[in-house]
Amino acid sequence: MKLHEAKTYDDIADVLARRCWWNRHGNSDKGRNCPDDMIPTPRDLAEFIENSGGHQDLLLANNDEMERSIGFAMYMMRHFMGMAGVGLHYMEGDNEGMSALAIKETIERFHARWLTWETTRANANAKAELRRHPMGRVSEMQAAGGRHESTKMEPMPHYAQTLIDLWQRSPKNVLPFMPVTKASLPRFNRIDRESTMELPAFDTDANSKSDEGQLELLPLGGLDESAVSWLLRLYNEVGGDIMRKGKGAPYELRLFIGALLHLHIAQRDGQIWRIDVPTDKVIEWLHPNGWGNKRRDWHRLPEALMAIRSRLNAISIKGVGSVQLMTVSVIPEQSTDPWVRFALMVPMRAAKGVRINWRQLCEYGTQNAPVYCAYLSAAVAMDESARKGTLITKDIHPPIEDAHGRQKRHRGGKVVRDTKRLVPNRAAQFVRVYSKDDLTRMAGMDPKDHNHRFRAMEAFNRLHDDGVIDLQRDGGNWRIFGPRGDARRVSL
Repeated sequence: MKLHEAKTYDDIADVLARRCWWNRHGNSDKGRNCPDDMIPTPRDLAEFIENSGGHQDLLLANNDEMERSIGFAMYMMRHFMGMAGVGLHYMEGDNEGMSALAIKETIERFHARWLTWETTRANANAKAELRRHPMGRVSEMQAAGGRHESTKMEPMPHYAQTLIDLWQRSPKNVLPFMPVTKASLPRFNRIDRESTMELPAFDTDANSKSDEGQLELLPLGGLDESAVSWLLRLYNEVGGDIMRKGKGAPYELRLFIGALLHLHIAQRDGQIWRIDVPTDKVIEWLHPNGWGNKRRDWHRLPEALMAIRSRLNAISIKGVGSVQLMTVSVIPEQSTDPWVRFALMVPMRAAKGVRINWRQLCEYGTQNAPVYCAYLSAAVAMDESARKGTLITKDIHPPIEDAHGRQKRHRGGKVVRDTKRLVPNRAAQFVRVYSKDDLTRMAGMDPKDHNHRFRAMEAFNRLHDDGVIDLQRDGGNWRIFGPRGDARRVSL
């Protein structure tokens, strides 16, 4: 259906929503197929207008521009509501149904006015063209002075399209992913190894080969010289202090990482999603074994969330400005408050990442910051050397051969292996070699500090002893293999 054929709210919203979606995502499978939940109902728009005052969780490159656009759209909708004869008390009352009705009637009546304008404009402009060029020639009267030349009518903006576009770009509520054992790290480490790192454009299709729309991050100094977890790089870049004094990893770091891990892979698509995580679950991120001093130390949780909101949510991107990837729009003031609300935006290309043991990560966070950081970085290191999604181990179970020297295979084609024997893995050569300086950076510490270097090695040895990694010395350096005898799939 075309816009000039639409008459009812449902038809108008359907056409405009699909147009907004296509404008943002282009001529791709994603752009051609606007999801049904991206077509707003009147109540959706009414709630959006009502709740858009603070814009705390509108994560866009230019919040000032967003605020001006929302204010403009709200003004125009209220203006045309009055012109259409719809009572403004519909929007100012407490009745949600009346607010939705006001939106529906306003858009329908404004659309009728827009159609009248566009029809009149088309007819007037056609007549003006005919007067200017009768029979394909410039008229003598116009040639003499042009006194009768008509001014063309300009097209009228469709303010409902502006409103729907803003609504589509605003955060949507979604249930958080609640990991039981495994959680998937966003694969921010799959980026170009250049002097400056590039973050894929948020609205770019995952299969696109074009470099257009790439957001170029500012250099992160020495951190880009090793396989430091991209999440740690990001936390460092936005102003976090990984090695702040205190037991365990800083609250801000654990909340920052935990929020990203609780966004489901299906919602890591470049859109803005809002998740409400129960307060008691957030407390478990920080204190998986119980919070013994909660009454005394409760203030640390809202203070850490406030720090994310005010200081640790935006990253500077060259040529773009300050871009927010995360914010906290609801912060509990006491432990009985129901939830913490995060708004998150993860690029589509970073959606599927290496799996980690969520419970183990939480345990490390309570005990030791270097071990916590080393675990995140080791996961990235093993993922970077993985082949077809499988971790490379130092040794491997050899294939079983039949009497003719051919490898036996299961019915599905998978090679049958001898689980009682181990032989050197020829793929071990593809595992990167790390120096002690690299390992120190990967644990979030300064390689120039002797004590930091010692603590970093302690952290990686702890991971080795816990069976999380297989740390093997190679001359004066080290290689990080997958756990011994384990060749698990690591990509989802």
